[in-house]
Amino acid sequence: MKLFPILIFAMLLSACGVHKNNSINDGDQPNANIMLTATIGEVNAPSDPFSISDVRVQGNKMFIEVSYSGGCQEHAFQLVGSSMIAKSLPPIRHMQLVHESNDDACRMMILKTIEIDVKALAYQQEAGSKIYLTIEGWQDRIEYTYE
Repeated sequence: MKLFPILIFAMLLSACGVHKNNSINDGDQPNANIMLTATIGEVNAPSDPFSISDVRVQGNKMFIEVSYSGGCQEHAFQLVGSSMIAKSLPPIRHMQLVHESNDDACRMMILKTIEIDVKALAYQQEAGSKIYLTIEGWQDRIEYTYE
């Protein structure tokens, strides 16, 4: 009979534990791609933290693999290319990937591939036009040839 109140007390303690919301919004599925179109503008916008693990170009598309902390809010990205182009052969354009976390306080590690139409970043919008692109958070230059 003495065991019954202890058992009830233990069940109540376990049922009253803190529940952390680990749900993921549809926009933050770990393997879902984000599709964007690059724009020309200012490249010094404030951005929430993220890391770039890979950048590659295929045709007129750039694929940037990013990771960031979140999971409770939908995050947004924007790729902005500088209107200034460094005169070299081929020319060089600096870019910034801007991350908006929408004040997401969750701490799940989210991995995403961002697919970006980069035609607007071309030196000249004609087949064969080459340009080097640089992006904050990535050390290597990215060679892009307009198709």
